Amino acid sequence: MRSVNPSYSPYFWLSLVAAGNALLPSISSQVLAVGFITALTAGFEQNAIIWMGIACSCYLRWRAIRAFQLRSGSPHSSLAQGIYQKQHLMCLLLALLLVIPSATLSWLICALAAILWRVNSRLKSSDFSAAVLMIALALREPVSQLSLSLFAEQILGFDSFLSSLLLNGETDTALMGNIIVSNNFNLLILTGCSAFNNASLALLLWLSLCLLLHHKTTAADSWRVIILLLLVVLTNSLRLSLMTWSIEDYQYFHRGTGATAFNDFSTLLPLLCTNWRITTCRQTH
Repeated sequence: MRSVNPSYSPYFWLSLVAAGNALLPSISSQVLAVGFITALTAGFEQNAIIWMGIACSCYLRWRAIRAFQLRSGSPHSSLAQGIYQKQHLMCLLLALLLVIPSATLSWLICALAAILWRVNSRLKSSDFSAAVLMIALALREPVSQLSLSLFAEQILGFDSFLSSLLLNGETDTALMGNIIVSNNFNLLILTGCSAFNNASLALLLWLSLCLLLHHKTTAADSWRVIILLLLVVLTNSLRLSLMTWSIEDYQYFHRGTGATAFNDFSTLLPLLCTNWRITTCRQTH
């Protein structure tokens, strides 16, 4: 029998390494293109919600460890040697797969490590929340890619249909698949313009805030998620409809100040749909 720290989890560290490995290609390309300082200030061209999710997961785990140490008076307890070695062996086998240059594979390994971290955790509350958040963060990219690959026609068709509804007051507006045909400008909607990407990031931000405040989600949060998804979809459809007015409007709302304003507004939507009352949901550590 060996005295080890039950707050130490090799699966937690593996999930962090795998997440870093998944982000490494884009980080490296940005550093080589514009230099480290410029790339750093731009967040290495990664959405800030991704970095926030990782930071929140680490903070929740730190809080769980801190609570455990204060409660037990000592960070050490007895753990079976066989279980301890088994976890490290599993981590080693999964870590070897990280040499394969695939961001998707790295995200899947991150998700699997977080699941094992969640199952084998000897801590409670915040540590479970930290693992759940890492699972959601890791699965967002692979699930989004798979969904857009399998259901791209249906997703883009829905975006086009909803955007065209907002243009019904304009004459000579027609819908051809994922192309909105108007008397001013024809808009081809591609996967990068779909509300699906915005919705996945909005849900990740909402989950980060929810777990950070309450450590869990409840059935009462379901209506908040529904409202959030509706607001994100409607906001994106409004932006797409405005892009059809003219080539100038397309440039303004696609890459210009209008696009920035809509992106900032989309980031605020999860804040509006978050339960900020922490007194009724606070847990005892």
